[in-house]
Amino acid sequence: MPKLVKMREEQQKLKAEEKIRKQQTISSDEKEKLELELAKQKMVREAEAEAKNLQPKFCQYCGAKFPPGSRNCPSCGAKLQD
Repeated sequence: MPKLVKMREEQQKLKAEEKIRKQQTISSDEKEKLELELAKQKMVREAEAEAKNLQPKFCQYCGAKFPPGSRNCPSCGAKLQD
């Protein structure tokens, strides 16, 4: 009887170790997926920011178009408001 109990304990220990290994494998897979998703989100944010900067801006007072990188209206001198 004690030999049978010992064998069962060993089986349970092996199952527990296998479960831990599987969890670690899943965790590393999930970690990789998470890293890819975060990189994708970063790229989307950067692309959106770049697209926003490329959109023409117009003066809210006179309607003149602001040149890229300009902070003041070339027509009336008003400050660009974001």
